[in-house]
Amino acid sequence: MYKGTTGYIALYAWDGANSIGRSSYSTGITIKVCLDNSTGITPGSTLLEVGSTQNAGVYLQPVSSSETNCNVLTILGETTNTDIKIRPVIIFPKEKNNYSLSSAGAATVLASIVEGTFDLKETLRILLAKATGKATGGGTTAVTFRDLADGKNRIVMTVDSNGNRTTVALDETT
Repeated sequence: MYKGTTGYIALYAWDGANSIGRSSYSTGITIKVCLDNSTGITPGSTLLEVGSTQNAGVYLQPVSSSETNCNVLTILGETTNTDIKIRPVIIFPKEKNNYSLSSAGAATVLASIVEGTFDLKETLRILLAKATGKATGGGTTAVTFRDLADGKNRIVMTVDSNGNRTTVALDETT
């Protein structure tokens, strides 16, 4: 479970006298949620029973994003019936990090339109040429910026005597 996310915590309630899972008892169980060893608070959601035959005794406690925003999350189940036993559940929510983007996801991002008909990949090619590519014609009326491989002109500009651009031709292709 990650910090600050919603989810469910599974609890198991069993009849200690008969050693079987105890179903149909969700109203008899009181849940306390403890964040970082704090005093238990009553959660804002109701305990859910998973099943009464094959999963007898299995209950799910929904937890909110604020309830998982801690280092140690403890779920305590209590009941007045001394035959019903419920073990506490202790969770150590992790930070959300080290995510990676799939190849398909990256391709979608790179293909997104930035302006006009230029997608992100094409825009990056042009910006990279302007920022770090070989430049020629500085101080003249024809200025050119090359791609990093020095294989093509990415930007070809005509400027006036004050350096103002009068025409700009871009080559964003591979």
